[in-house]
Amino acid sequence: MKNISFKKGTFELLIIIASFFFLFPFVLLGFYNHPLGIHEWDWITNLGGQLSDNGLLEKQYYFYKNVMGRYSSTFISSLTPYLYSILSFKLFFVVNIIFSYLIFFIFYRFFFNIKSKLRILAISSISWIMWVSAIAGIYDTLYMLTSVHTYLLGFYGFVFLMLSWKFLFLDEDRKIIFKVLIVAFTVFCIGTNEITMFFTFILNIVVIFKNRSILIKDKAFVLILLTIIFIFVLIAILSPANFSRHQSYTNNTSYIYLFLLSTYVTFFNLSTWVVNGNVILGFLLILTVLSTEEVAIPRFFNIDSKYLTVALILLVLFGDFLLVFSTKGMSLAERVVDHILSFFIIFSSIIIVKYFSESFQFKALIEIIHNNTIIKFLLLVAFIASSLGQGLYLDREGGINKNYFSLIKSSSNVGNAWLGILDNTVHNYDKEMTNQYNQLKVCKSDTCFVEKPIYIHDFLYFEKGDRRNKYSGDPFMGYYFNKKIKSVKYK
Repeated sequence: MKNISFKKGTFELLIIIASFFFLFPFVLLGFYNHPLGIHEWDWITNLGGQLSDNGLLEKQYYFYKNVMGRYSSTFISSLTPYLYSILSFKLFFVVNIIFSYLIFFIFYRFFFNIKSKLRILAISSISWIMWVSAIAGIYDTLYMLTSVHTYLLGFYGFVFLMLSWKFLFLDEDRKIIFKVLIVAFTVFCIGTNEITMFFTFILNIVVIFKNRSILIKDKAFVLILLTIIFIFVLIAILSPANFSRHQSYTNNTSYIYLFLLSTYVTFFNLSTWVVNGNVILGFLLILTVLSTEEVAIPRFFNIDSKYLTVALILLVLFGDFLLVFSTKGMSLAERVVDHILSFFIIFSSIIIVKYFSESFQFKALIEIIHNNTIIKFLLLVAFIASSLGQGLYLDREGGINKNYFSLIKSSSNVGNAWLGILDNTVHNYDKEMTNQYNQLKVCKSDTCFVEKPIYIHDFLYFEKGDRRNKYSGDPFMGYYFNKKIKSVKYK
Protein backbone atom coordinates (compact mmCIF):
# COMPACT_ATOMS: atom_id res chain seq x y z
CA MET A 1 0.00 0.00 0.00
CA LYS A 2 1.39 3.35 -1.02
CA ASN A 3 2.15 5.65 1.89
CA ILE A 4 0.02 8.81 1.97
CA SER A 5 2.19 11.91 2.25
CA PHE A 6 1.70 15.55 3.21
CA LYS A 7 3.16 18.39 1.19
CA LYS A 8 6.12 19.98 2.92
CA GLY A 9 4.93 22.14 5.81
CA THR A 10 1.34 20.83 5.77
CA PHE A 11 1.70 18.87 9.01
CA GLU A 12 3.15 21.89 10.81
CA LEU A 13 0.39 24.08 9.38
CA LEU A 14 -2.27 21.69 10.73
CA ILE A 15 -0.73 21.96 14.21
CA ILE A 16 -0.70 25.77 14.05
CA ILE A 17 -4.33 25.93 12.85
CA ALA A 18 -5.37 23.55 15.64
CA SER A 19 -3.55 25.71 18.21
CA PHE A 20 -5.70 28.73 17.36
CA PHE A 21 -8.74 26.67 18.34
CA PHE A 22 -7.09 26.32 21.76
CA LEU A 23 -5.78 29.89 22.01
CA PHE A 24 -8.92 31.75 20.90
CA PRO A 25 -11.22 31.00 23.88
CA PHE A 26 -8.61 32.13 26.41
CA VAL A 27 -8.03 35.36 24.48
CA LEU A 28 -11.79 35.93 24.34
CA LEU A 29 -12.20 35.28 28.09
CA GLY A 30 -9.91 38.26 28.72
CA PHE A 31 -12.63 40.56 27.36
CA TYR A 32 -15.05 39.30 30.03
CA ASN A 33 -12.67 39.54 33.00
CA HIS A 34 -13.38 41.93 35.90
CA PRO A 35 -11.41 43.03 39.01
CA LEU A 36 -11.98 41.05 42.18
CA GLY A 37 -11.00 41.57 45.82
CA ILE A 38 -7.60 42.05 47.40
CA HIS A 39 -5.57 41.08 44.34
CA GLU A 40 -7.07 43.79 42.14
CA TRP A 41 -9.31 46.44 43.73
CA ASP A 42 -6.74 47.13 46.47
CA TRP A 43 -4.12 48.01 43.85
CA ILE A 44 -6.50 49.77 41.46
CA THR A 45 -7.74 52.16 44.18
CA ASN A 46 -4.48 52.67 46.12
CA LEU A 47 -6.11 50.89 49.10
CA GLY A 48 -9.20 53.03 48.77
CA GLY A 49 -7.19 56.26 48.50
CA GLN A 50 -4.98 55.56 51.52
CA LEU A 51 -1.85 55.73 49.35
CA SER A 52 -3.08 58.27 46.80
CA ASP A 53 -0.95 61.07 48.23
CA ASN A 54 2.18 58.92 48.30
CA GLY A 55 4.69 59.16 45.48
CA LEU A 56 5.69 56.06 43.54
CA LEU A 57 8.89 55.57 45.60
CA GLU A 58 7.01 56.08 48.87
CA LYS A 59 4.62 53.35 47.83
CA GLN A 60 7.51 50.96 47.22
CA TYR A 61 8.75 51.52 50.76
CA TYR A 62 5.25 50.94 52.13
CA PHE A 63 4.81 47.69 50.16
CA TYR A 64 8.31 46.48 51.04
CA LYS A 65 7.71 47.09 54.72
CA ASN A 66 4.08 45.98 54.99
CA VAL A 67 3.18 43.70 52.05
CA MET A 68 6.13 41.66 50.69
CA GLY A 69 9.72 41.84 49.48
CA ARG A 70 8.93 41.14 45.84
CA TYR A 71 10.06 44.57 44.71
CA SER A 72 9.60 43.99 40.95
CA SER A 73 6.04 42.65 41.09
CA THR A 74 4.92 45.20 43.69
CA PHE A 75 6.38 48.03 41.57
CA ILE A 76 4.46 46.82 38.51
CA SER A 77 1.26 46.37 40.55
CA SER A 78 1.67 49.87 42.05
CA LEU A 79 1.45 51.31 38.51
CA THR A 80 -2.10 49.93 38.18
CA PRO A 81 -3.93 53.09 39.43
CA TYR A 82 -2.22 55.17 36.72
CA LEU A 83 -3.13 52.74 33.92
CA TYR A 84 -6.43 51.20 34.97
CA SER A 85 -9.75 51.50 33.20
CA ILE A 86 -12.34 48.77 32.68
CA LEU A 87 -11.20 48.46 29.05
CA SER A 88 -7.46 48.51 29.77
CA PHE A 89 -7.95 45.87 32.47
CA LYS A 90 -9.54 43.52 29.94
CA LEU A 91 -6.97 44.30 27.24
CA PHE A 92 -4.12 43.55 29.64
CA PHE A 93 -5.28 39.95 29.97
CA VAL A 94 -5.93 39.61 26.24
CA VAL A 95 -2.38 40.78 25.48
CA ASN A 96 -0.92 38.57 28.21
CA ILE A 97 -2.58 35.42 26.82
CA ILE A 98 -1.20 36.18 23.36
CA PHE A 99 2.25 36.90 24.81
CA SER A 100 2.20 33.65 26.81
CA TYR A 101 1.98 31.95 23.40
CA LEU A 102 4.69 34.16 21.89
CA ILE A 103 7.14 33.52 24.75
CA PHE A 104 7.36 29.87 23.68
CA PHE A 105 7.98 31.01 20.10
CA ILE A 106 10.72 33.37 21.29
CA PHE A 107 12.29 30.62 23.40
CA TYR A 108 12.41 28.02 20.62
CA ARG A 109 13.36 30.51 17.92
CA PHE A 110 16.40 31.94 19.65
CA PHE A 111 17.49 29.25 22.09
CA PHE A 112 17.63 26.35 19.60
CA ASN A 113 18.30 28.30 16.38
CA ILE A 114 15.60 26.45 14.47
CA LYS A 115 15.60 27.77 10.91
CA SER A 116 12.05 27.04 9.76
CA LYS A 117 9.60 29.62 11.13
CA LEU A 118 6.75 27.21 10.42
CA ARG A 119 8.35 24.53 12.61
CA ILE A 120 9.01 27.04 15.38
CA LEU A 121 5.35 28.06 15.32
CA ALA A 122 4.31 24.41 15.35
CA ILE A 123 6.40 23.38 18.38
CA SER A 124 5.52 26.65 20.15
CA SER A 125 1.85 25.80 19.60
CA ILE A 126 2.34 22.30 21.03
CA SER A 127 4.19 23.62 24.10
CA TRP A 128 1.56 26.27 24.78
CA ILE A 129 -1.24 23.69 24.52
CA MET A 130 0.64 21.37 26.91
CA TRP A 131 1.11 24.27 29.32
CA VAL A 132 -2.44 25.64 29.29
CA SER A 133 -3.93 22.14 29.48
CA ALA A 134 -1.92 21.30 32.62
CA ILE A 135 -2.60 24.56 34.50
CA ALA A 136 -4.26 23.74 37.82
CA GLY A 137 -5.88 27.14 38.42
CA ILE A 138 -6.81 29.09 35.28
CA TYR A 139 -8.18 32.09 37.19
CA ASP A 140 -5.28 32.02 39.65
CA THR A 141 -2.65 31.89 36.91
CA LEU A 142 -4.07 33.70 33.87
CA TYR A 143 -6.80 36.10 35.01
CA MET A 144 -5.70 37.40 38.41
CA LEU A 145 -3.84 40.71 38.03
CA THR A 146 -1.24 40.37 40.79
CA SER A 147 -0.58 36.73 39.86
CA VAL A 148 0.34 37.74 36.32
CA HIS A 149 2.55 40.54 37.66
CA THR A 150 4.25 38.19 40.11
CA TYR A 151 4.58 34.86 38.32
CA LEU A 152 4.05 35.10 34.57
CA LEU A 153 6.08 38.29 34.18
CA GLY A 154 8.80 36.61 36.26
CA PHE A 155 8.77 33.64 33.89
CA TYR A 156 8.95 35.92 30.84
CA GLY A 157 11.91 37.75 32.39
CA PHE A 158 13.67 34.44 33.04
CA VAL A 159 13.34 33.39 29.37
CA PHE A 160 14.81 36.73 28.28
CA LEU A 161 17.65 36.26 30.80
CA MET A 162 18.49 32.87 29.22
CA LEU A 163 18.52 34.43 25.76
CA SER A 164 20.66 37.38 26.93
CA TRP A 165 23.29 34.90 28.15
CA LYS A 166 23.20 33.09 24.83
CA PHE A 167 23.72 36.27 22.78
CA LEU A 168 26.52 37.44 25.09
CA PHE A 169 28.63 34.55 23.79
CA LEU A 170 27.60 35.02 20.15
CA ASP A 171 27.72 38.77 19.50
CA GLU A 172 31.15 40.26 20.13
CA ASP A 173 30.13 43.71 18.87
CA ARG A 174 27.24 44.17 21.31
CA LYS A 175 28.59 42.45 24.41
CA ILE A 176 28.08 45.51 26.60
CA ILE A 177 24.37 45.59 25.67
CA PHE A 178 23.85 41.95 26.64
CA LYS A 179 25.79 42.40 29.87
CA VAL A 180 23.45 45.23 30.82
CA LEU A 181 20.45 43.07 29.86
CA ILE A 182 21.75 40.16 31.97
CA VAL A 183 22.09 42.43 35.00
CA ALA A 184 18.69 44.06 34.37
CA PHE A 185 16.79 40.79 33.91
CA THR A 186 18.59 39.26 36.89
CA VAL A 187 17.53 42.12 39.16
CA PHE A 188 14.01 42.04 37.76
CA CYS A 189 13.58 38.25 38.12
CA ILE A 190 14.90 38.16 41.69
CA GLY A 191 12.25 40.70 42.66
CA THR A 192 9.24 38.96 41.08
CA ASN A 193 8.87 35.91 43.33
CA GLU A 194 10.96 33.46 45.35
CA ILE A 195 10.77 30.62 42.81
CA THR A 196 12.02 32.74 39.92
CA MET A 197 14.63 34.16 42.29
CA PHE A 198 15.93 30.65 42.96
CA PHE A 199 15.95 29.64 39.28
CA THR A 200 17.66 32.94 38.36
CA PHE A 201 20.37 32.38 40.97
CA ILE A 202 21.00 28.81 39.75
CA LEU A 203 21.00 29.80 36.05
CA ASN A 204 23.59 32.54 36.55
CA ILE A 205 25.83 30.34 38.71
CA VAL A 206 25.66 27.40 36.27
CA VAL A 207 26.42 29.58 33.22
CA ILE A 208 29.31 31.34 34.96
CA PHE A 209 31.00 28.12 36.11
CA LYS A 210 30.21 26.20 32.92
CA ASN A 211 31.87 28.96 30.87
CA ARG A 212 34.52 30.16 33.32
CA SER A 213 37.27 29.71 30.71
CA ILE A 214 35.44 32.16 28.42
CA LEU A 215 34.41 34.55 31.18
CA ILE A 216 37.87 34.70 32.75
CA LYS A 217 38.62 37.83 30.75
CA ASP A 218 35.38 39.37 32.08
CA LYS A 219 36.23 39.00 35.76
CA ALA A 220 34.91 42.47 36.53
CA PHE A 221 31.52 41.67 34.97
CA VAL A 222 31.28 38.33 36.81
CA LEU A 223 32.20 39.96 40.12
CA ILE A 224 29.68 42.79 39.61
CA LEU A 225 26.94 40.31 38.64
CA LEU A 226 27.57 38.04 41.63
CA THR A 227 27.60 41.05 43.96
CA ILE A 228 24.32 42.34 42.51
CA ILE A 229 22.73 38.88 42.87
CA PHE A 230 23.83 38.68 46.51
CA ILE A 231 22.57 42.19 47.34
CA PHE A 232 19.18 41.88 45.65
CA VAL A 233 18.51 38.38 46.97
CA LEU A 234 19.08 39.79 50.47
CA ILE A 235 16.82 42.77 49.72
CA ALA A 236 14.01 40.48 48.55
CA ILE A 237 14.36 38.01 51.41
CA LEU A 238 14.92 40.41 54.31
CA SER A 239 11.73 42.41 53.82
CA PRO A 240 10.02 42.93 57.22
CA ALA A 241 6.74 41.94 55.52
CA ASN A 242 8.16 38.50 54.71
CA PHE A 243 8.84 37.77 58.38
CA SER A 244 5.43 39.07 59.43
CA ARG A 245 3.77 36.89 56.81
CA HIS A 246 5.78 33.84 57.87
CA GLN A 247 4.82 34.35 61.52
CA SER A 248 1.15 34.79 60.64
CA TYR A 249 0.99 31.09 59.78
CA THR A 250 0.30 29.31 63.06
CA ASN A 251 1.45 25.82 62.08
CA ASN A 252 4.53 25.00 64.19
CA THR A 253 6.38 22.11 62.59
CA SER A 254 9.95 20.98 61.96
CA TYR A 255 12.05 21.82 58.92
CA ILE A 256 12.45 18.07 58.30
CA TYR A 257 8.67 17.70 58.00
CA LEU A 258 8.50 20.71 55.66
CA PHE A 259 11.27 19.25 53.50
CA LEU A 260 9.50 15.87 53.29
CA LEU A 261 6.23 17.64 52.50
CA SER A 262 7.86 19.65 49.71
CA THR A 263 9.39 16.44 48.34
CA TYR A 264 5.97 14.80 48.25
CA VAL A 265 4.43 17.87 46.59
CA THR A 266 7.22 17.94 44.01
CA PHE A 267 6.91 14.34 42.93
CA PHE A 268 3.13 14.55 42.99
CA ASN A 269 3.29 17.51 40.60
CA LEU A 270 5.95 15.90 38.41
CA SER A 271 4.05 12.62 38.17
CA THR A 272 0.81 14.48 37.41
CA TRP A 273 2.43 16.31 34.52
CA VAL A 274 4.49 13.40 33.20
CA VAL A 275 1.73 10.75 33.20
CA ASN A 276 -0.64 13.20 31.55
CA GLY A 277 -1.06 11.76 28.05
CA ASN A 278 -1.16 15.29 26.70
CA VAL A 279 2.45 15.98 27.80
CA ILE A 280 3.85 12.68 26.50
CA LEU A 281 2.09 13.05 23.16
CA GLY A 282 3.11 16.70 23.00
CA PHE A 283 6.82 16.02 23.33
CA LEU A 284 6.53 13.19 20.77
CA LEU A 285 4.92 15.69 18.39
CA ILE A 286 7.68 18.24 19.02
CA LEU A 287 10.38 15.68 18.20
CA THR A 288 8.44 14.54 15.13
CA VAL A 289 8.36 18.11 13.84
CA LEU A 290 12.08 18.55 14.58
CA SER A 291 13.17 15.16 13.25
CA THR A 292 14.69 16.57 10.04
CA GLU A 293 16.02 19.74 11.65
CA GLU A 294 19.57 20.11 12.96
CA VAL A 295 18.85 21.17 16.52
CA ALA A 296 21.47 21.56 19.22
CA ILE A 297 21.70 23.03 22.69
CA PRO A 298 23.63 26.34 22.63
CA ARG A 299 27.27 25.81 23.61
CA PHE A 300 27.04 28.03 26.69
CA PHE A 301 24.32 25.73 28.13
CA ASN A 302 25.59 22.41 26.74
CA ILE A 303 25.46 20.38 29.94
CA ASP A 304 25.49 16.58 30.16
CA SER A 305 21.97 15.12 29.87
CA LYS A 306 22.21 13.22 33.16
CA TYR A 307 23.10 16.40 35.04
CA LEU A 308 20.33 18.32 33.31
CA THR A 309 17.77 15.72 34.36
CA VAL A 310 18.96 15.72 37.97
CA ALA A 311 19.00 19.53 37.92
CA LEU A 312 15.40 19.64 36.68
CA ILE A 313 14.22 17.45 39.57
CA LEU A 314 16.24 19.41 42.13
CA LEU A 315 15.08 22.77 40.82
CA VAL A 316 11.44 21.77 41.02
CA LEU A 317 12.05 20.22 44.44
CA PHE A 318 13.59 23.32 45.96
CA GLY A 319 11.20 25.57 44.11
CA ASP A 320 8.41 23.91 46.08
CA PHE A 321 10.39 24.02 49.31
CA LEU A 322 10.60 27.83 49.27
CA LEU A 323 6.82 28.05 49.18
CA VAL A 324 6.24 25.27 51.73
CA PHE A 325 8.78 26.82 54.11
CA SER A 326 7.45 30.39 53.82
CA THR A 327 3.87 29.26 54.56
CA LYS A 328 4.86 26.52 57.07
CA GLY A 329 3.15 23.99 54.83
CA MET A 330 -0.25 25.69 55.18
CA SER A 331 -0.62 27.08 51.66
CA LEU A 332 0.01 25.77 48.17
CA ALA A 333 -1.59 28.26 45.81
CA GLU A 334 -2.34 26.88 42.36
CA ARG A 335 -0.63 29.85 40.71
CA VAL A 336 2.65 28.80 42.36
CA VAL A 337 2.39 25.20 41.16
CA ASP A 338 1.53 26.48 37.68
CA HIS A 339 4.55 28.77 37.79
CA ILE A 340 6.83 25.77 38.38
CA LEU A 341 5.02 24.04 35.49
CA SER A 342 6.23 26.83 33.16
CA PHE A 343 9.86 26.07 34.03
CA PHE A 344 9.18 22.33 33.79
CA ILE A 345 8.01 22.73 30.17
CA ILE A 346 11.06 24.68 28.94
CA PHE A 347 13.63 22.66 30.90
CA SER A 348 12.04 19.39 29.76
CA SER A 349 12.22 20.67 26.17
CA ILE A 350 15.96 21.24 26.57
CA ILE A 351 16.51 17.77 28.09
CA ILE A 352 14.39 15.94 25.51
CA VAL A 353 16.00 17.75 22.56
CA LYS A 354 19.43 16.92 24.01
CA TYR A 355 18.57 13.23 24.44
CA PHE A 356 17.18 13.25 20.91
CA SER A 357 20.36 14.74 19.44
CA GLU A 358 22.57 12.24 21.32
CA SER A 359 20.59 8.98 21.02
CA PHE A 360 20.71 7.22 17.65
CA GLN A 361 17.98 4.72 18.64
CA PHE A 362 15.64 7.45 19.86
CA LYS A 363 16.24 9.46 16.70
CA ALA A 364 15.52 6.40 14.53
CA LEU A 365 12.19 5.83 16.33
CA ILE A 366 11.11 9.46 15.80
CA GLU A 367 12.08 9.30 12.13
CA ILE A 368 9.80 6.27 11.68
CA ILE A 369 6.91 8.37 13.03
CA HIS A 370 7.93 11.36 10.91
CA ASN A 371 8.06 9.32 7.71
CA ASN A 372 4.65 7.71 8.22
CA THR A 373 1.90 10.22 7.47
CA ILE A 374 -0.88 8.15 9.02
CA ILE A 375 0.99 7.70 12.32
CA LYS A 376 1.81 11.42 12.38
CA PHE A 377 -1.80 12.36 11.77
CA LEU A 378 -3.08 9.93 14.43
CA LEU A 379 -0.53 11.32 16.89
CA LEU A 380 -1.81 14.85 16.27
CA VAL A 381 -5.46 13.72 16.62
CA ALA A 382 -4.65 11.91 19.88
CA PHE A 383 -2.87 15.01 21.23
CA ILE A 384 -5.81 17.29 20.39
CA ALA A 385 -8.34 14.80 21.78
CA SER A 386 -6.42 14.35 25.05
CA SER A 387 -6.11 18.12 25.44
CA LEU A 388 -9.72 18.92 24.63
CA GLY A 389 -11.82 15.93 25.56
CA GLN A 390 -10.85 15.15 29.16
CA GLY A 391 -13.93 14.39 31.26
CA LEU A 392 -16.35 15.29 28.48
CA TYR A 393 -19.96 14.23 29.12
CA LEU A 394 -23.57 15.38 28.80
CA ASP A 395 -25.44 16.35 31.99
CA ARG A 396 -29.12 15.67 31.21
CA GLU A 397 -30.37 16.69 34.65
CA GLY A 398 -30.45 20.31 33.55
CA GLY A 399 -33.54 19.73 31.41
CA ILE A 400 -34.18 20.38 27.73
CA ASN A 401 -35.16 24.04 28.13
CA LYS A 402 -31.62 25.15 28.92
CA ASN A 403 -29.01 26.21 26.40
CA TYR A 404 -27.74 22.91 24.98
CA PHE A 405 -24.12 23.86 25.57
CA SER A 406 -24.85 24.33 29.28
CA LEU A 407 -25.56 20.58 29.48
CA ILE A 408 -22.06 19.70 28.25
CA LYS A 409 -19.48 19.23 31.02
CA SER A 410 -15.73 18.93 30.66
CA SER A 411 -12.77 18.67 33.02
CA SER A 412 -10.29 19.98 30.43
CA ASN A 413 -9.23 23.61 30.59
CA VAL A 414 -9.78 24.21 26.89
CA GLY A 415 -13.15 22.49 26.93
CA ASN A 416 -14.31 24.56 29.91
CA ALA A 417 -13.12 27.77 28.28
CA TRP A 418 -15.13 27.04 25.13
CA LEU A 419 -18.21 25.97 27.10
CA GLY A 420 -18.16 29.20 29.12
CA ILE A 421 -18.32 31.12 25.86
CA LEU A 422 -20.78 28.92 23.97
CA ASP A 423 -23.35 28.72 26.79
CA ASN A 424 -23.13 32.53 27.31
CA THR A 425 -22.02 32.21 30.96
CA VAL A 426 -19.11 34.64 30.62
CA HIS A 427 -21.14 37.02 28.46
CA ASN A 428 -23.92 37.14 31.07
CA TYR A 429 -21.35 37.55 33.86
CA ASP A 430 -19.92 40.55 32.01
CA LYS A 431 -23.41 42.12 31.78
CA GLU A 432 -24.05 41.50 35.48
CA MET A 433 -20.77 43.15 36.45
CA THR A 434 -21.53 46.12 34.22
CA ASN A 435 -24.89 46.46 36.03
CA GLN A 436 -23.03 46.43 39.36
CA TYR A 437 -20.81 49.29 38.19
CA ASN A 438 -23.87 51.29 37.12
CA GLN A 439 -25.44 50.73 40.55
CA LEU A 440 -22.29 51.94 42.29
CA LYS A 441 -22.08 55.07 40.16
CA VAL A 442 -25.46 56.26 41.45
CA CYS A 443 -25.19 54.92 45.02
CA LYS A 444 -25.25 57.78 47.57
CA SER A 445 -24.73 55.68 50.72
CA ASP A 446 -21.40 54.73 52.33
CA THR A 447 -22.50 51.07 52.14
CA CYS A 448 -23.83 49.98 48.77
CA PHE A 449 -25.64 46.74 47.99
CA VAL A 450 -25.40 45.08 44.58
CA GLU A 451 -26.92 42.00 42.98
CA LYS A 452 -24.75 38.89 43.25
CA PRO A 453 -23.86 37.46 39.81
CA ILE A 454 -25.97 34.46 38.87
CA TYR A 455 -23.72 33.46 35.97
CA ILE A 456 -20.28 32.54 37.30
CA HIS A 457 -17.41 30.81 35.52
CA ASP A 458 -14.52 29.43 37.57
CA PHE A 459 -11.97 30.81 35.10
CA LEU A 460 -13.04 34.41 35.85
CA TYR A 461 -14.20 34.22 39.44
CA PHE A 462 -12.82 33.03 42.79
CA GLU A 463 -15.42 32.66 45.53
CA LYS A 464 -12.99 32.97 48.47
CA GLY A 465 -11.48 36.12 47.00
CA ASP A 466 -14.83 37.91 46.74
CA ARG A 467 -15.18 40.15 49.80
CA ARG A 468 -18.67 41.23 48.79
CA ASN A 469 -19.79 37.93 50.35
CA LYS A 470 -18.50 38.95 53.77
CA TYR A 471 -20.27 40.85 56.52
CA SER A 472 -17.94 43.84 56.17
CA GLY A 473 -18.12 43.80 52.36
CA ASP A 474 -15.43 44.92 49.93
CA PRO A 475 -13.90 48.11 51.37
CA PHE A 476 -12.24 49.35 48.18
CA MET A 477 -14.34 48.37 45.16
CA GLY A 478 -16.82 51.22 45.59
CA TYR A 479 -14.06 53.82 45.97
CA TYR A 480 -13.24 53.59 42.27
CA PHE A 481 -16.78 54.71 41.33
CA ASN A 482 -17.53 57.02 44.26
CA LYS A 483 -14.93 58.01 46.84
CA LYS A 484 -17.63 58.23 49.54
CA ILE A 485 -18.46 54.51 49.32
CA LYS A 486 -16.87 52.59 52.22
CA SER A 487 -18.22 49.10 51.52
CA VAL A 488 -19.85 47.07 48.75
CA LYS A 489 -21.98 44.05 49.73
CA TYR A 490 -24.30 41.61 48.07
CA LYS A 491 -28.02 42.02 48.74
